[in-house]
Amino acid sequence: MRWRIETIFKAWKSYFALTEVPAGSKSQVEALIYAKLIFITLFQACFWQRWLADLDAQGRPALSLLKVAQAVEKYLLVLVLSHLGVDLALAWEQLLNTHCRYERRRRRHYMQDGQGKGGPVLRSKGK
Repeated sequence: MRWRIETIFKAWKSYFALTEVPAGSKSQVEALIYAKLIFITLFQACFWQRWLADLDAQGRPALSLLKVAQAVEKYLLVLVLSHLGVDLALAWEQLLNTHCRYERRRRRHYMQDGQGKGGPVLRSKGK
């Protein structure tokens, strides 16, 4: 039983950043800590228990708490957006269009010069 408790705390510390406390006012730090604890509680109670019950019924091997926590850490935004019914391809396209375009400027950039098609053009320092 002690090993299971150690595994739970490791998941909290490693994947849910429970030990990372950013700088800010006392109320901001408290709010962040409470938000993390609420998320961990929801993860443990809702998701984890539901996934365990589903797997027991299907006869597949059990899920690793650490691996599930790692996957949730990496893909939480995707999980939330897909649960809310957001079209992920459209959201990605909007993100790229908003944040990943070259700035508008008078000077031509790398892709406009035609050099971006075949890779970088190497020039010596003397030229």
